[in-house]
Amino acid sequence: MKIGIDIDDTVMDTQVVIDKAALYFDKNFVNGKGYQDKSKYDFHEKFYWSSVEKKEFFKFFRQNKLYLEARPKGDALYYLEKLYNEGYEIYFLTRRSADENLDILSITKDDLTSKGFKYQDCQIGLSKKGEACKRLKIDVFIDDSVSQIEDVNSYGIKTILVDTWYNKEYKGLRAKNFQEIYNIIRKWNNAR
Repeated sequence: MKIGIDIDDTVMDTQVVIDKAALYFDKNFVNGKGYQDKSKYDFHEKFYWSSVEKKEFFKFFRQNKLYLEARPKGDALYYLEKLYNEGYEIYFLTRRSADENLDILSITKDDLTSKGFKYQDCQIGLSKKGEACKRLKIDVFIDDSVSQIEDVNSYGIKTILVDTWYNKEYKGLRAKNFQEIYNIIRKWNNAR
């Protein structure tokens, strides 16, 4: 069975790192107003930033390799290793975008490996992951993004949403941790 998995805020606790870096960026490179609404997920609502400033922030974030500061989320590493060792194929599919000055793919792969993740492949720059899941013949896809889950669902692929504070509106299958995800995947595989 092939499992496609998002990285940021699915298996890595990236939001904490992004928020810290965004406050630094806001203070030192933008207007220094801080949060517009800390409870929001989208940067246009969270900060007093334009689209250009948001784009510049993520360029700053990539160029300073701040993704590397994120740590594995909860029990993700433990249960993904169990799945891998049981013969499941793991594919990391991320929206992380390429950068002309950095090899984001190599940096991401090296980071995943150094933190202990085992996997078959990693792909970056996927603004919509449904087509990649279809091409790779993914059986189950896991993400924290409702729009990505819905895109993958549109290809008839089973999905599990990682439960977070910013995706509560989703009514489909969700899991609070990777132990739940592990149990769901094992159940689906046994039913095949």
